Amino acid sequence: MKFPELLAKSQLAGLPLLPEQILPGHLAQVLGAGDQLMVATGKSQLHALGLDPANHLDRFRNLVRLAAVLHDLGKANSHFQEMVRKSRKAQGLRHEWVSVLMVIGKLQFWLEQVFSQEDVRLALWAVAGHHPSWTRPSPPEPQDNGAGPTFTIFWDHKHLAESLQLAKVAFGLGEPPIYSEEVYSLTGSSSVFIQLKTWFRKELGFWESMSQADRLLLAGLKHSLVGADVAGSALPVSKPLSDAGAGWIISAFANQPEAQGLESVVKLRLGRSNPRAFQSLMGESTASITLVTAGCGSGKTVGAYLWAARCHPGKKLFFCYPTTGTATEGFRGYLHVNDLEDLTAESKAVKDLQSDLFHSRRDIDFAFILGTDPDPDEGDNNRVEALKAWSTPVVACTCDTVLGVVQNHRKGMFAWPGIAGSAIVFDEVHAFDDRLFGALLRFLNDVQGVPVLLMTASLPNGRLAAIRRVAKERNRSIREIEGPRDVEMLLRYRLEKTPENLEERLHVELEGGGKILWVCNTVKRVMEVADQFPKAIVYHSRFKYIDRVQRHREVVGAFEPRTSTKPVLACCTQVAEMSLDLKGCTLLVTDIAPVPSMIQRLGRLNRDAGPGSPIRPFIVLETTNSLPYNPEHLAEARAWLKRLADRQLCQRDLVTEWKAIEKMHEPLPIASTWLDGGPRTQPGELREASPGITVLLDSDRILLESSREEPGFFSIPMPTPPQNVDWRTKQYRGIPVVRDETIHYDIARGARWVI
Repeated sequence: MKFPELLAKSQLAGLPLLPEQILPGHLAQVLGAGDQLMVATGKSQLHALGLDPANHLDRFRNLVRLAAVLHDLGKANSHFQEMVRKSRKAQGLRHEWVSVLMVIGKLQFWLEQVFSQEDVRLALWAVAGHHPSWTRPSPPEPQDNGAGPTFTIFWDHKHLAESLQLAKVAFGLGEPPIYSEEVYSLTGSSSVFIQLKTWFRKELGFWESMSQADRLLLAGLKHSLVGADVAGSALPVSKPLSDAGAGWIISAFANQPEAQGLESVVKLRLGRSNPRAFQSLMGESTASITLVTAGCGSGKTVGAYLWAARCHPGKKLFFCYPTTGTATEGFRGYLHVNDLEDLTAESKAVKDLQSDLFHSRRDIDFAFILGTDPDPDEGDNNRVEALKAWSTPVVACTCDTVLGVVQNHRKGMFAWPGIAGSAIVFDEVHAFDDRLFGALLRFLNDVQGVPVLLMTASLPNGRLAAIRRVAKERNRSIREIEGPRDVEMLLRYRLEKTPENLEERLHVELEGGGKILWVCNTVKRVMEVADQFPKAIVYHSRFKYIDRVQRHREVVGAFEPRTSTKPVLACCTQVAEMSLDLKGCTLLVTDIAPVPSMIQRLGRLNRDAGPGSPIRPFIVLETTNSLPYNPEHLAEARAWLKRLADRQLCQRDLVTEWKAIEKMHEPLPIASTWLDGGPRTQPGELREASPGITVLLDSDRILLESSREEPGFFSIPMPTPPQNVDWRTKQYRGIPVVRDETIHYDIARGARWVI
């Protein structure tokens, strides 16, 4: 089948075909985007990776240009052209691997007129991996998808000839070779899969002997190609890139926060108060790595903005939190300025920072927590969000956005050019699981030119030693700052023995106007408490997100002493450990948990204490099993609790007594699919896997199909379904849909499987 045009992108219905939707036009767009990306970020990317731009910038730029021209040549094949016209459902070999096949089979000798064999190799490795996916093996394998036994490459098509002419002009090559269209086999001993596997095995050998500098250069090249492809695909197609896109890319990266605006975040938060001494020390730290250990509520975040304003003015700021909830709360508390409020000079300066929130539930949180709407012109795809991250001076996000770079997660790959020239804050690093902390260590180890601020309420000796070791091995300066002694030495807590009649003890607390937070280790435990105390506010993860936001508001509001004087009992899971800023908690009841979790839970108790404030009790309950924790960690917590008994306690006591008994375990940086992959580019796990599934009720699916709401408003995180439950019906926008009768859902208590 002949095609008059070789399409690179789908033609929009009812609209004329644009030059950028045809293969040579698209390649020209991506080449132009790559050129401008190098102008804007080439030096900062190399500096971030510890490479000297004086020695590597020209080569880096040429590699990006070569990969940009080659990356989509493989779209000149019959399967892709039929798919982009919606006349085919499956292709036998994805276009990026067809591009590799075309170069190694018929174009490599031509390219080597100008480029070294090694540089062609690096460019091809980037091309092969510019669409990484969990479901796509590298190298590719035959798929039983009905694609058929063969496909055709249109070597003699005018648009492929124009694409090769683009390369000729861009690199000063001779005339490109001329071939006739050719049929390629997907089966048998001469299949393309065997050819690619043979090539791939040889490439692995070259990777093993490659210098560290070239490995790092490849890492920058891979993510830069993805960025150039994103920009070239998402920029306006009404004008050529040289008129519209180039200026946008350069101005996007030039849009950096001003020191005055960052200082205004501090002033708006502190009011007439001066920064505490430790916050001022943070604002003076020019070390490559700054580590701040300070108790919950001590003001680390204020110090972080001082650090950004005074030590790294003019650098983009990524403020990274461990969860979407903490990211939203951090954005709301420090960066969000309501348009309906009367703006002071400070609030106007904060608004002028053009900060934004980036995580998977951002639009929902804007609507329900922040009480505003996201920009209606943004669109909802990851590409537009990635480009917006390039131009946003201050980004509040989950740590996955930045650390996802290490494991080839798409958002991290998109954001990399911006990350490379930024200053980065990682908050609450004590909450990182072992794998996520290993990813942090790998980032500190290999992205050594980016200044980093680490903040934590407590940190195990082993993790502290690991950070120090990476800093020493990579010759990175490190400064460690402790929290305010007067705040951390303030007596706040006392461990109360578990009463024989806990229910009676809680009733006494409530009758006295108390506000009780009960933190359970599992949702099942929360439900048991809710059965025992029907008036308790229930808050855990298994709500529709739209309802979970309301539970969050209800809990925070019920504990606010200035607006609510009524007694309250709130029963929560670990969601209470970080994102709940509770001011009026008078009693904490908690299941036994690992020490870092216990310290976080205690951070909710007596949070607003001052000199002369009453000491508040906490009660620790044993559980029938250790889930979801390691029994060894709970044994350590029991030993820790024994050291806390029979005295009044301050925040520093909690950490000191833990350090005294902690078993030293020094974690290591994780293997990185980005930095260690070589010719293979696939995503890797960033966090420790937790079994579960996110679903939609069928009734909500019907509602969504008749509206324009985001499915995330109604999605429910659930544990793995019981084997005897026939739950699945279909999918809606990638989310499994379940029969309503298989899940019991209560707006006040959440969801559970019906067994």
